[in-house]
Amino acid sequence: MYKLNLQYWNKEKLASIVFVIVGLLMGRVVLFGGVNGCAIGYLTCFLFNKNIFYAVAVTIFTGLMTVRKTMDVGEYVIAIVLMCLFNFLGSGRIQENKKYFIGGLSLLSGALIIASFTGNFVYYCIIGTLEAIFTVVIAYVLDRGIGVLRSDGKKEYIDGEEILSLFILGVAVICGSGNLVILGVPPALVAVVTVIFISAVKGGCMLAIASGATMGMMLSFANIYPVGIVSTLAIGGLTSAMAGRFRKIFMPIGFVLSFAPMVVYYRLDLLSVGAFVAILLAGIINMYVPERLYLNFSNIINTGKSQSNLYNYEIKNMVCGKLKKFAQCFSDLDSYIQMASVSQETEDMKFEIFDKCTSNVCGRCNRQGTCWEGNYKTTYENLYGLVSQWVDKGNVDFKNLPNYFIASCAKYREWLLWAKNSIDENKFKNLCVAQKEEYRQLLSVYTRNVAQRAESIVSEIEMETDIDIELSEKIYRKTAYMGIKGVTVSKGEKGCILRILLPKDNSWELCEGRLLPLLKEFVGVNIVKTEERLVDDNTWSITLVEEPKLRISAYCCSKPKNSENICGDSFIFTDLENGRYLLALADGMGSGKSAGTESAAAVEMYEDFTQAGFFRDDALELINSLISGKNESFSTLDICTVDKYTGKAEFIKIGAVSTFILKRKGVEILKSNTLPVGILENVDTKIYEKRVEKGDVIVMMTDGIFEAGKSGENEYKFIEMLEKREKTTAEKTAKKIMETALEMGKNKITDDMTVLVANIY
Repeated sequence: MYKLNLQYWNKEKLASIVFVIVGLLMGRVVLFGGVNGCAIGYLTCFLFNKNIFYAVAVTIFTGLMTVRKTMDVGEYVIAIVLMCLFNFLGSGRIQENKKYFIGGLSLLSGALIIASFTGNFVYYCIIGTLEAIFTVVIAYVLDRGIGVLRSDGKKEYIDGEEILSLFILGVAVICGSGNLVILGVPPALVAVVTVIFISAVKGGCMLAIASGATMGMMLSFANIYPVGIVSTLAIGGLTSAMAGRFRKIFMPIGFVLSFAPMVVYYRLDLLSVGAFVAILLAGIINMYVPERLYLNFSNIINTGKSQSNLYNYEIKNMVCGKLKKFAQCFSDLDSYIQMASVSQETEDMKFEIFDKCTSNVCGRCNRQGTCWEGNYKTTYENLYGLVSQWVDKGNVDFKNLPNYFIASCAKYREWLLWAKNSIDENKFKNLCVAQKEEYRQLLSVYTRNVAQRAESIVSEIEMETDIDIELSEKIYRKTAYMGIKGVTVSKGEKGCILRILLPKDNSWELCEGRLLPLLKEFVGVNIVKTEERLVDDNTWSITLVEEPKLRISAYCCSKPKNSENICGDSFIFTDLENGRYLLALADGMGSGKSAGTESAAAVEMYEDFTQAGFFRDDALELINSLISGKNESFSTLDICTVDKYTGKAEFIKIGAVSTFILKRKGVEILKSNTLPVGILENVDTKIYEKRVEKGDVIVMMTDGIFEAGKSGENEYKFIEMLEKREKTTAEKTAKKIMETALEMGKNKITDDMTVLVANIY
């Protein structure tokens, strides 16, 4: 039993039915009092398409018969018969691009045949030739528009020729229905006024006037209405556009206010109940026009900054933004690797080089007895001092040689060459042996992350470029009066992401009060601004996201060791992508500038790797490998990442002291016995997964605070202080903890002191 395929019916059969009905209206088109080149041109578009050609031919013939009293249809009927023969005999034999000439030749042949019977040969030859040329052109133009309709909406964009083709096709259909009246209502007037209303909604007064004038000209050419219809519809477009600025429901009223006087002035036969009903129907249709139709119309008229261009612009920004962060991570890593010097040479290396040089140079020198027997101590101290100096520098200094060395050593040039070769040989040997495996592992981890992150970037771009074009256009149309140049709405991992383009002279603060409530109404959730940047000399880009459930306010307080001017601790607190918040605290080895450099590198690298999308464990392994590449370097790491949408918090402790979480039920302590990064080959971590909520306070500190005074009771004192703490800002809490630590240490700062406090609200 045959089963009806609704999908096939909806797309294929429905399109065929529409084409057949349009053929009837095309046959009714009468231009300039007695010419119809549109009908044969339209039929030409379906030539060699056996599924629909004959049906369209029948409806065009029917349409011609309805207007046979108005025009001579003989040549068109003959042209239809000839084209049916071509379609039957030439299918598969004639190239597709030659079908346009077949339509023109068929119409010219029809004109010549009629001329042979009537005797007006010259007249029909001239008219037939002009109509044949017109048919070839109109067939080519209409075929572009029909191709768009056949594409089932799969075309990504419509070019200018296709837009023109669709417009001509629509106008021809309206002209074909010009003399039809259904229940006293002219369908042509309904269609014309509907187009004017849609133009007014999207393009304002100028587009409405242009649409009205164009429609009026075509109706005038088709002898449906006198020439006065041109200015009547143009002014009607103006008044309807002005009324539509308030609400679309007022547009029919605005149109009638100008339409009625103009009809009376030009004495047009339009002042009837049917005409007013047609205007009312057009207003109702305009009220319920789908947003998608407005979107397609927007791409045609391109008002202001084209939204379609904006979508491409936003996609470019998303891709470039991701890749820039990824590239920056490579750049930063290169800097860190350059900073990681190779291991220093040992004293054994210095003695080895010294012995090799003395054996091979001094052992073969005639003055050996003078240098080593008569003046052993001075010779040894001078030569070993030079070797030690060269090894520490990593190369032999040929230019700044001591005068005593040149004056006393007869073979000082050979000494320099032997020393240089020995230093280079040992340096290369140690580098290869000691660090080969370490850098191989580092490269392996990083290469793996590059591959994984590349796949992740593609997934993120695919997700973030999922732009809701219909909603974007809807918001743009409602906000353009505020000076908005463009709007995109895309789906992010944690809800919707809105990007708005504003003119440089139109500050966000000026329209924030009006814009945010309107945007909330469209997306259905509260939204907040996360980024504001200048994309070019004249445009600001504002990024808004769904408002997280939690907010975080952080503050850090630091003091260097008494003998230092620079604190060796480093910290960071910042927003990450996808609604996450990062708190990080690091304590470098020792104190002062060198310790600060190590700790700063640790927190900055972790932020860079996290922002670039590296996996947590791999990021920590990379940091550990890079820091351990420096001799006797290490740093503690205390990291907290909070998801502001869900409240999930991850705490990573690497050699760090306890973290305190003040909650409603008391203080929770997160302890760790792990070693700092840079000590072990594999990073030693302790990870806690917690959930924070509004009212919680996170306190992170370095050992300078936690062990102040060495009393052993500091932990209990901090717990007691936090439990008695009144609700206050993160800044006041951090300063209070610092004061408490100083009191416990009797104002003696024996180590760098840093405390980081974050309030969750």
